[in-house]
Amino acid sequence: MPDICREKVVLLGDAGVGKSSLIRRFVFSTFDDKYLSTLGTNISKKTMNLEGPRGPVELIQTIWDVVGQADFQSVQNFALKGARGLLLVCDATRRETFEHFAYWLKFTDEAVGAIPTILAVNKWDLVDRKVTRAEVEELAGKIGVPFLLTSAKTGEGVEAAFEHLGTEMLFGRRPNLSWLASVVTTERPVDALLGLEDQLIATFCAMSGNLEVSMPIIRHKFREVGIDFTRPTPEQLHEVVKRLVTAVKSFTTSEQAEKLRQELMKIVRQALPGGLTPQAPPPLQKL
Repeated sequence: MPDICREKVVLLGDAGVGKSSLIRRFVFSTFDDKYLSTLGTNISKKTMNLEGPRGPVELIQTIWDVVGQADFQSVQNFALKGARGLLLVCDATRRETFEHFAYWLKFTDEAVGAIPTILAVNKWDLVDRKVTRAEVEELAGKIGVPFLLTSAKTGEGVEAAFEHLGTEMLFGRRPNLSWLASVVTTERPVDALLGLEDQLIATFCAMSGNLEVSMPIIRHKFREVGIDFTRPTPEQLHEVVKRLVTAVKSFTTSEQAEKLRQELMKIVRQALPGGLTPQAPPPLQKL
């Protein structure tokens, strides 16, 4: 009988690079070219049979699809906790998403240290590519990690990417991130209101349980209010807070629910007229 191993995998990369599509292709063998931004995180599971250092292993991957906008660093940081593998994704037709690989590697290193990593250059089936195989190979060589040229649409390289990551995790191979010290730093703008929304989501998750439990509640309440989470209004966030507090009353005490309400309202008040202040943008590493 093979050993059974359960590991958490996180997909990171800019918004729109196809993280959700890669997961759908890998887990459900489906593809939908309609783009929907990921609110917070989505979690899937897939079991793979791999060869580990001591023989066959049944690897159960818990796969976390994480929002890619730079405005949601608290959620991204929260999602990385306990991660044992990183699938870093860029869009072959948008060069800046490849250049942002360094930013995501640095972000992950600061959150959880260097963890087994695979680089995935997605949408490789499209003809208007702005990244060459040689460039990807050079970067992967610097870090000492495998890379895959993938297409969620055709399925090219998708299963191989998750298999390679599973193998890297089983053998405990970690990237060499020493080269990040010499990478040029530029600014990455953060929208102040979205930053406050990020704080709201992360605070709710921290106080009510964890991301895996809390994100379905958050997504449901955002849908009820009809918010486009990439363009929320302060009034909409205020309504979401009321509904989130009502939701947690079913599985917590009234005192804990009131404490949660007070903490969330502190955040929302910052978004009200006269209370919205700009946030300093975080650094962005450019290759």
